[in-house]
Parts: sequence; structure tokens; C-alpha cells
Amino acid sequence: MTKYNANSMTDRMTLASDLIARLEAAGFTRLPSARNGEIVYGFKASDEIGIKVYTSAEMRRIGAGMTPVARAEGADAIRACAVNLVTGAGYIKTTRVNRTGEIDAIVDRAIARARKVWTEARKRVQAEGRASLGSRAGMAA
Repeated sequence: MTKYNANSMTDRMTLASDLIARLEAAGFTRLPSARNGEIVYGFKASDEIGIKVYTSAEMRRIGAGMTPVARAEGADAIRACAVNLVTGAGYIKTTRVNRTGEIDAIVDRAIARARKVWTEARKRVQAEGRASLGSRAGMAA
């Protein structure tokens, strides 16, 4: 395998499609895009808490169709967070997932970050004495 090259349109399309496939396999669903057009995926952990992954990818017209493409180098990093679904307020935030190294490793780190957010949100919900989060079983993929 070769390292991800942000200047390669092929690598950028591969990273975006591989990340989206892994998120969907883990039970995430596509949410409305962020204001800047970024593709966002979410996982409903409970009626109150959701996990979001900002993919650092956007839809681009490639040929006759639309294709997800990771943003150019330095434009953004992949991010995961937990939000309060009732108020829309942030709940848990993690460090960014930089798009460096092998594509599979980048995707693995993004999924690991989403799992970390779920774990931290679960601890916080329990510490606050509220109803616990559901299973992250779907996030095992």
C-alpha cells in the first residue's frame, strides 16, 4: 500500500468512499451536509445524544455523476463529536483525525475516534445520572 496523497484526485475519492462505506457499515447514516457542503454522518446513541463524524469530504461532479471527494490538503481534518440532539449543543469533542498515512489507517483512526466519543459520552451520561446510552454494537464494524 502507498501513503495517501492529498494531491491525487484518485486518493481523495478513495479515502472519501472508504470512510463513508465504513461509517455506513458501523450503523451511521448520512445527515444533511454542513453549511460548507461537508458530508456529515451521524449515529443516534440515545434519544438525547448523537455521534457525528465530519468527513472532510464533499460531493463533486466527476464526469456525469456526483462523487464524494476528500478535501484538498490542509483544507480540513476528519472530526468526531457528540451532540445533544434536543438542544443541538456540543456534548463531547475529540482531536482531529489528520489525513496522513495509509488510507486504511486514516479510516481506522476515524472509526476509532467515533468509538472514543461514544465511550466518553457514555461515561458523562452515567456520571450525570441520566439514562444510559444504547449499545455501540453497530459501531463494531
